[in-house]
Order: sequence, then structure tokens, then C-alpha cells
Amino acid sequence: MDSFFNPVLFLKKKNSAADSESEIIPKRLIFSFALLSLLIIARAFSSVFCYVILAVGGLLLVFFTLEESFSVLVFLLPFSMVLKLSEDAMSFFTFLFFGLFLRIFLFNNRFDIVSFIAFVLFGGYSLVFSGLGQLTTIITILAGLILVKQMDRCSFRAQTVVVSFSLGLCVSSVVALFREHLPLIDRFLMTAMLKVGENEYADRFAGLEGNPNYYTVGVIFAVACLAVLILNDKPRVHFYFLIGVLTVFGMMSVSKSFLLSYAVLLALWFVLTVKRGSASNAVKFVFAAAALAGVVAIFAPDSIQLFLFRFTKDSKGTLNSISTGRYGIWQTYLNEIFHSRRILFFGNGLNSISSLGRGTHNTYFEAIYSLGLVGSGLLIFALKKVFEGIPKSSLLLIPVAVIVVRMLGIGILTYDNFWIYLIMLKILGLSIKKPLATIKGG
Repeated sequence: MDSFFNPVLFLKKKNSAADSESEIIPKRLIFSFALLSLLIIARAFSSVFCYVILAVGGLLLVFFTLEESFSVLVFLLPFSMVLKLSEDAMSFFTFLFFGLFLRIFLFNNRFDIVSFIAFVLFGGYSLVFSGLGQLTTIITILAGLILVKQMDRCSFRAQTVVVSFSLGLCVSSVVALFREHLPLIDRFLMTAMLKVGENEYADRFAGLEGNPNYYTVGVIFAVACLAVLILNDKPRVHFYFLIGVLTVFGMMSVSKSFLLSYAVLLALWFVLTVKRGSASNAVKFVFAAAALAGVVAIFAPDSIQLFLFRFTKDSKGTLNSISTGRYGIWQTYLNEIFHSRRILFFGNGLNSISSLGRGTHNTYFEAIYSLGLVGSGLLIFALKKVFEGIPKSSLLLIPVAVIVVRMLGIGILTYDNFWIYLIMLKILGLSIKKPLATIKGG
């Protein structure tokens, strides 16, 4: 099952270990990414290409190694919102995700008894208190937890996975720039607007996600992972290039929470740079940060102006206005949580919303409102088990911190992408203090 699939020679034996380790992205992966990108553009003019993408993706998952299969999956992740036949249909990406899950689970499905119990308890609890209507969500969460755990038994290169995901974000963002000319893609995406005058609105960029906040969660996570690769190994020019491109796209979202999490990322990156190096490294970091600011100023000047507008034109200055209405939403959810013992202890069910009719905009409140203290405790216990064995390192503070900060302003508990991010975090964690060329778990 782990033989390579070469698009030119069809089936081919594995290259030598030395050859594979010298390439961050093997040529066959680059070819696959180019092919999939062309098919996605073609999909913008005919839905038939959705089936072609599914077929090609399925073949790659079968004939590629696990590392390459997962790299294909994370490359396609930013396109998932447009890989479907109708607005309310399931994304074809989901089929590929569960295809990879089955491949890993069927051939490498051993768990320690405590982890198995944790999965069963959380799954059973969620099913009882959320109902059969949330079965798909429960299965997705369990599949995500199981895959995170299974990373202990897989052999992945963190560089390959992180760069593949970053490339997917960059390519999908470029496609999104031309969405108006791609009819069958544009219809799947909402347009996020920012009011800048009495009857004036400015567009907020959101990639192919449609929502600036969800879009920038992936962007900031990719930048954080690239920062870890730079600190943990020899810095490569294309890592900085990807960070620059992703930062520009992230700034174009005009997301306050993105800017806040980016500030946290830079602060941690600077501290760890000084801690792991010398004063000269700190000077290099400052110059690199200044260069990054220059790139943003050149390629996203309008976004800078919109950020200034958002921060300076808030005449009210209240917690609710500063948080763009989130504070009032949080108050509503907290009131419902603490006025109902059932919700406080057992939750109101996954994907449920308050009487306000809006989501929590906070993952921590979402967990309590959906699962209660009991269910949240079971989820934390399951997460603790799946992340066991990762070497303790301050480097992981960067991606963990940005995710923790972003979860303050957005609810991502049932967001499918979140579980892919956790799998990537596990792969990255296993790479710490080990050669990044080959990372072997377990």
C-alpha cells in the first residue's frame, strides 16, 4: 500500500532514502499539486471536475506513501469549501479525509487501553447528549482524535507537511483573487464586508473560506509552523517567502484577531530566537520583521488603512464595540450556561446555538455550552492521551499560543479543519529536537 505513484511512469519503486531526504517536496508531489490546481480551476467552469478531483485524489491516497498522501490532503484543505456540487452538500474533501483515515486505521489500528477508553467515553457521551443528528460531527471528531494518536506510529517529515499546507493556502488564495471570473467557485463563497462610511463598504479577503476569521486561523497556524521549522533547523529562503505571502493575504482579511495572534507569534518568535541564539540573531530577526512589514506595506497598503480605520474610528470604545459584538454574544451564552444546570454540566449538544441565533465566537464557551463540564472534561482527557509522547519544547509554544488566542474569538470545536491542524501539530511536535529530514513516531 505504501508504494509511490509516479504520474509519468505510473508505478515506481521508492527512491533511495538519501534522495527523498534531500527534497522537502518530492517532484511527484509538486506534479500532483500542479495537476490538482489545474483541475480545481477547471472545476470553476464545470462541476464534473469535482468527480475528477475526487478520483485523482483517491488514486494518490492509494499509491502514495502515507506522508505524501497526507501532504496531498493538507494541500487540498484550503480548497475544501468549493469542492462540492451545491452549497449545502458535503465537500469531496471529506471523502478524501475519511479515505486516508481508513487507510491508516485499517493497517495501523493499535491503541493503548486508556486511549481506547477515552475515545469510547467521549463518543458515547456526545452521542447521548447531542443525538443522532450530530453523528457526522461526532465521527469526524473521533476520526481526528484517532489520527492524532496514530501519528505516533507513522513516519512523516514535518517540513513536507507544513510546506504542502502553506502552498495550498497560497494557491487557493491566488485563485480567490480571481473568484469573480470563476462562476462555479464564486457562488460557494460569501463576501465579507466592512462598513467604512454611511453607505460605503470595503471587501475583506477570506481566501476560498468565505469567512475572514476562519480563513486566517489556517494562515496564522501555517506561519507559526514555518517559524518552528526555521528555529528548529536551517532557515530556508522559501520558508521566509511563504511567510511573506501568507502574511500579506492574512492582512488583507482585516481581522483584528489575526493581528493580535500575529503580534503574539512575533513576540514568542523573538524571545525564542534570543534564547536559542545570540544578540546577532536578535538583530537579524528585527531586520527580517522590518522587511516583512515593508512587504505588507507594498502589497497590502489598503488593508493597513482599513486596520487603522477599525482601531481609530470606534467612537464608543466599549468592550462590545472593541470585540466587534463578541462581548455581548459571550454574555448571552454565559447567562444561558449558568442559568441551566443541565447545560452547565452536560451541555446543550454539539452545534447548538443560543436563543440569540448566533454562534459563540469563542471555542471555550462553545465547548461548555455544547458538551458541559463533563463532556469538556472527557474531551480534554482524550486530547491529553493523543498528545502524549511529544517532547517538551518551548518551540511548540508558537503554534499552540496562536491557536489558543484565536479560539478566544472564534468557535472551532466542530470546525473540521481544526482536527487537521491538531494532526499537523502532533507531526511538528515529534520533529522537535530531532532531524527534520525524517521524523519517526513510536
